[in-house]
Amino acid sequence: MKVTVDFEECLKDSPRFRATIEEVEGDYGELESKLDKILFDQAQRSIKSQLQAFVKEDLKKFKDAKKQFDKVSEDKEVALVKNAQVPRNKQHEVEEATNILTTARKCFRHIALDYVLQINVLQSKRRLEILKSMLSYMNANLTFFHQGYDFFSQLQPFMKQLSGQLDQLVVDSAKDKRDMEQKHSTIQQMAALQDFSTDDTKLEYNVDTDNGIAMEGYLFKRASNAFKTWNRRWFSIQNSQLVYQKRFRDNPTVVVEDLRLCTVKHCEDLERRFCFEVVSPSKSWMMQADSEKLRQAWIKAVQNSIATAFRENGEETTIVSQLNTHHSSTYQRWDSNSGQWCERQTLQATGRW
Repeated sequence: MKVTVDFEECLKDSPRFRATIEEVEGDYGELESKLDKILFDQAQRSIKSQLQAFVKEDLKKFKDAKKQFDKVSEDKEVALVKNAQVPRNKQHEVEEATNILTTARKCFRHIALDYVLQINVLQSKRRLEILKSMLSYMNANLTFFHQGYDFFSQLQPFMKQLSGQLDQLVVDSAKDKRDMEQKHSTIQQMAALQDFSTDDTKLEYNVDTDNGIAMEGYLFKRASNAFKTWNRRWFSIQNSQLVYQKRFRDNPTVVVEDLRLCTVKHCEDLERRFCFEVVSPSKSWMMQADSEKLRQAWIKAVQNSIATAFRENGEETTIVSQLNTHHSSTYQRWDSNSGQWCERQTLQATGRW
């Protein structure tokens, strides 16, 4: 089955994109050995001689492109980690890290888009090349082996059908290539106009998405262990929950079971930049975005998810929850007019607002 790599997922560099790339790379890793084992003796030599150009040129280009893609992927990861670790009070280091990250992102997107184009074109072309070689082999056998003429004559209807399919594949392959090149060019132009200092491939909260994911992207998450280590994970908001995963095939880890019980706020008292905190009545989670723009987008997405969850469940938006943080009697009340949680202090004697 042909696997087509999505250009938009390429720009997001999402776990879905990485999983698809791994699948295609594994497929092409086996393709050369499979082509080498189709038939034996004369049949093998006949078919392989026609496929050698495909093996030596197209598959070699794919391997070279993969090396470039792996290199720029590694460079971007290093730049992201360095950018996240720069202290906010060292402006010179901040500027240097931002410049390095901008260059790494720009280079990654250029190489990744070219890599996806080459994969998709090769996916379409390989069926054509293999079928063309097989059909050529069949026709050669029909002419060359007189003793087998009667046997191969029985294959003529099937060969005619294959010939018609080949003609259609030639047309479809050419169209696929033109369409993919056009899409590649369009997205490349859009990417060239983007601000590479931020990785804002999806900044809008959208509750009506087909896959139910209202917001997604990479965030650094501070661990709750004694070392307070920061790890980069793919986060998403879906079904009123905040979840994350390291790889696409991993089961999502639920950070927040029900966002309606939470609030979100900026964190400016940490050494790391662009941090925000999601707080529930019993626990809090510290996250870090790659830029201020992304931090604002995530905070707004959490707030919108809270409001959407209340509307979908038909619940009163004056539900009150107590936050057991900072050792104070602080309550949060959802304000439907402003679309935000509002803090109130209790009256210790009566327990009322």
